[in-house]
Amino acid sequence: MFTVRSIFTSFVLLVALRNDLACQSIDEASDNLTFGVTLSLGAGVGGLSYGAGASLPLSDRLLSAHYILADEIKITPGGSGYSGRELQDIGMLYGILKSSSSSFWSISLGVSYVEFHNWNPANSERRVTVGVPIEGQIFARLSHNFSVGMIAYGNINSYKLYGGALLTIRLG
Repeated sequence: MFTVRSIFTSFVLLVALRNDLACQSIDEASDNLTFGVTLSLGAGVGGLSYGAGASLPLSDRLLSAHYILADEIKITPGGSGYSGRELQDIGMLYGILKSSSSSFWSISLGVSYVEFHNWNPANSERRVTVGVPIEGQIFARLSHNFSVGMIAYGNINSYKLYGGALLTIRLG
């Protein structure tokens, strides 16, 4: 079975093989990157993660917003019940952007609103906090307005640290 680490390593190697920085300077390629939206699916600490985002390149910087939802559901043996955890992260990030005509990557951090939900049939608990999201993105451009890639994310907050990786498509 593939691990997140092996998938990420394979993707980085693929992008490295397609990289054509010799044909176009980084500054020219960054100017060609436009506003984009992302949709993601992946794995986080303890379960599935889903994501959506928007980003705006500003020369060699990236301003972005993201929404991440991570779920973990546990079924009680014998089918007598269930419990689970959910977190929602809504963040604004700012970071470094590097780009070529065939790929781009960024590293960003910012501030986020984070909600944690622990639930089971007997009771539920909800906690809200502010966090510092950290995000790395790497994409291969398949056409001018379509890219595929991976986003690795994490969040430092007062309740619980978490992170994950998302396979992502980007339009724009």
